[in-house]
Amino acid sequence: MNFLKRLHDVVTPWELLLLSSVAYVLFNIPFEAAFHQDPSSLELVLDVAISFFFLIDILTVKRNLIFVKSEMSTAMIRFLMAFPLETILYFLNHGSSSGAISWIVYAQALRFLILPGLVAAIHERGKAHIIPKRFKFLSAAVITTMVLNFLACGWLVIYPPREDFLTAYNKALYWLITTIATVGYGDITPTTNLGRAYTMCVMILGATIWGVLIASASRLMLASDLRKQQKKEKMEALQSFLSHYEVPVRLQREVVGFFNHQWARTISEEELAIIKDLPPGLQQELQTIMNLKPLSQIRLFRGVSNDCLREVSGRLDQVFFSPGDQIICKDENGDEMYIIGHGKVDVHVGDQHITSLGQGACFGEMALIGDSKRTTDVTAGSYCDLFKLNKSQLDELMARHADLKDNVIRIVQERQEKLKKDSNHLKVG
Repeated sequence: MNFLKRLHDVVTPWELLLLSSVAYVLFNIPFEAAFHQDPSSLELVLDVAISFFFLIDILTVKRNLIFVKSEMSTAMIRFLMAFPLETILYFLNHGSSSGAISWIVYAQALRFLILPGLVAAIHERGKAHIIPKRFKFLSAAVITTMVLNFLACGWLVIYPPREDFLTAYNKALYWLITTIATVGYGDITPTTNLGRAYTMCVMILGATIWGVLIASASRLMLASDLRKQQKKEKMEALQSFLSHYEVPVRLQREVVGFFNHQWARTISEEELAIIKDLPPGLQQELQTIMNLKPLSQIRLFRGVSNDCLREVSGRLDQVFFSPGDQIICKDENGDEMYIIGHGKVDVHVGDQHITSLGQGACFGEMALIGDSKRTTDVTAGSYCDLFKLNKSQLDELMARHADLKDNVIRIVQERQEKLKKDSNHLKVG
């Protein structure tokens, strides 16, 4: 549902319908040129339906047409775009699309002139809304399929098929893939000057495509390795510094551990650098939004409304602890709960270890709801980034958001049952 909402912000259902119509037309025309088959009943129905869609769009939107300047040419092209040429020609020829004027069917290809206007509208909305990656991938897949189909059918136009449709089209695709891949097994080869020229063009196109793909893959790999290389260089400089000043091993471990912790933090320096030049108000709002995703994965806030998450995010205070630091002491008065943003903590009573909690877990909420006395000790098991929420803030949020209150009650009950089981297990042991 979230994908559909994000997609609707960029592309309207009507635009998706028009894009699908253009894709069908540009996919079907090469077939007609290669096989000269009479259209089926379904193709005739689709031809009429698509013409109707374009007629509505022409009458209501009146998009600008690329490469068309004069009003007369624009009017003529719009007429051809909204006219079911294949269906009319089929019935004029008494159930056959062949004949002296059958070439006029290819005028349907003029419908692609609507694409620039559609793409421009989508691109304009993309400035304010992020275009979903799945839509980009689907668009790239459709365009790739259309290009391959066009080139394969072009081979069949030069060398008309003598086998059945499936065999002929399969051989054409096989020739196309081996030629584009610059493999060329030689079992299907051109035998005319036109065929050789067409094959050479496809080879050049294939080499260009591979060059672009390899360059893009290399760029992505370099971008991925750049951060690893930066970490490696900083780590080497740090190790050199520690060795030069003969820093004790214990302190070296703490320094290196803290370095790795900082490097692995969810919000990186690059992410903060993206928003640092914005006004303070926008920075605070973006920071709140950045916290929504990790907050929504925490059990305490799972399933609550976005409004509740925004309020929680705006009230959290970030605190930091080093390994071994005492965060909560048993029997002390508790007025704060903690959410683990990064790292882990150990829950214990004295020297008796109970459990360990990792990223996304929360603790200390028991004292905020029931007894204010802490029932366990909590110690930082590693370098930890914790988000702190005090009792008054939680009470205020629960009073306004019933879904958060339900989550808190459920978690408290589960925690009480777990502690009871652990206590019984210890007694039996």
